Amino acid sequence: MLPGTVINEERKRLYYEKGYWSTRTVYDCFLESVKKYPDSIAFVDRDNKYLCYEKLHRQVLKVSINLQHQLDIKKKATLSPCSYRIGRKRSLFI
Repeated sequence: MLPGTVINEERKRLYYEKGYWSTRTVYDCFLESVKKYPDSIAFVDRDNKYLCYEKLHRQVLKVSINLQHQLDIKKKATLSPCSYRIGRKRSLFI
């Protein structure tokens, strides 16, 4: 939702009741998959290298710990990833 957008309480209630909105985060859904399918393939890159959910989860934890330490990002902070492409290389900024 765009910053500054106001939605009345009745509409919020309706969205939650119909299942359009949830209190679960993307990370909550990811952790559920890690628990249910730890050895299943979660990610495949262009070179057909893959990571299972458990290994991907370990990588996610490493990145989050590095962000916390190197950039002094606090736990529970909201981050917004942004990527761009220069030639064939893609970079990610947070």
